Amino acid sequence: MSKVVVAFTITMLAVSTVFMTQSIFLEISESFKIDITQARFSFGVVSLFYSASFFFIGPVADKYDLPKIAVTGLVVLAMAVLFASITPNFSLFIIAMALIGVCAASIPAAMFPHIATISAENKAGFYVGLIVAAATLGVTFGRVLMGLMTSNIGWQFSFRIVS
Repeated sequence: MSKVVVAFTITMLAVSTVFMTQSIFLEISESFKIDITQARFSFGVVSLFYSASFFFIGPVADKYDLPKIAVTGLVVLAMAVLFASITPNFSLFIIAMALIGVCAASIPAAMFPHIATISAENKAGFYVGLIVAAATLGVTFGRVLMGLMTSNIGWQFSFRIVS
């Protein structure tokens, strides 16, 4: 059961990083002195790279150790989120968001098949459902918690906490 809890938690955290900019476009635009419509581009980039990465990570996941893919993705994701928090300009921030999208995708891409292999045969659907629920919760937590943290401590420090 502890492997399931870890898979659930890291999936939720990874997916939350994709959605964390949605509630802080104003703060991002003010920080980089850009128009808020430009700040929204950060979500478009992270979402595009997140979704497109599944096409590439899925075949890789079939050939390599799934937990190692997830751990590597998680470590690089943490570094990308940290890098995003210290970028001096919006162009570098966008590059960081693209990397966040790729790394965030690696975790659920590895955890979906992994959870199916570690679950009892008659429980695979239940455990895969838990990973789907984790991803859905990540969407919500990414938006809400980042908004709450940013209103209290700013987006850069909030990103550092997430990383």
